[in-house]
Amino acid sequence: LSQAICANDAARVEQLLRLGVSPFDTWYIVYHQADPEVYGEDDTTSPLIEATLRGFAEVVKTLLLHGASPSHTDVINNTALHWAIATCHWNCLMLLLNHGSPLEAANYRLRTPLMQAAFYGHERVVQHLIDRGAKVDRPLNGNKESALTISCEMGDVDITKILLNVGNRSHDQGRQLYIALSRAAFLGHIEVVQLLLAQGAEVNRCEDDIEAPIFAAVSRGHSGILKLLIAHHGNIEERNKMGYTPLMLATQLGAEAMVTELIDAGANIDAVANNGRETALLIARTHGQWDVEKVILAALARSRHS
Repeated sequence: LSQAICANDAARVEQLLRLGVSPFDTWYIVYHQADPEVYGEDDTTSPLIEATLRGFAEVVKTLLLHGASPSHTDVINNTALHWAIATCHWNCLMLLLNHGSPLEAANYRLRTPLMQAAFYGHERVVQHLIDRGAKVDRPLNGNKESALTISCEMGDVDITKILLNVGNRSHDQGRQLYIALSRAAFLGHIEVVQLLLAQGAEVNRCEDDIEAPIFAAVSRGHSGILKLLIAHHGNIEERNKMGYTPLMLATQLGAEAMVTELIDAGANIDAVANNGRETALLIARTHGQWDVEKVILAALARSRHS
């Protein structure tokens, strides 16, 4: 059976199944193009998963008609549907859905098919899965992920719009939006940040295990996103785990434009880090950020004469 599937020989597959070969047989193969660190050298799989991986729609159809289960998973908990999405085999995907492939099955990364589609940027698949009943309002998984956080992390504006338009009634909706905002800010996806802010994502939500969006933007030098967050009342005196304010972090990184932006927004130049010693000026001098030092000294001079 495995040889017939690898050869995309649907007629031979049909013949073997009629002779009593089981479509449920687990088989061992060597993936010639697979990453051995992910799969190993002889992982278990199934005829249906193998046919789906290769995009052999007629073979997939034959196996399903003979009772192959679309719920079967491989060693990393991917169903055939997960693989159809990852490999973008639309015809296989449709066959699997029409035969009841589970929409909420989670793989080894705790991702459902909808989350998988968001990760790979398959807008058409995302919309179709939602139309078929895939849940957009699932709680965050153990990796603090949802379809929305993944699409935002990938910077996919169109998929993010789809997911936001569907709505989310989960108990952790606010947390999902905040995590999505933090990740989009960190990766510089300004259009996604705009969408999330328009949707009501909280800029100053308190989440100890999530980097505040304003620090996420500063840490990667995304001045445009910093401006957006400030415009939406981002807390410019927020403290990170080091006890720094955004101004202190921008100073340490030598981000002159962001230092100027924060000072113009009213950031406290005289603020002292939680260690009780460092100010933005001392940080600039310690790290040799001489251009930033000039900006801070000029701001201090203005404040002394105001």
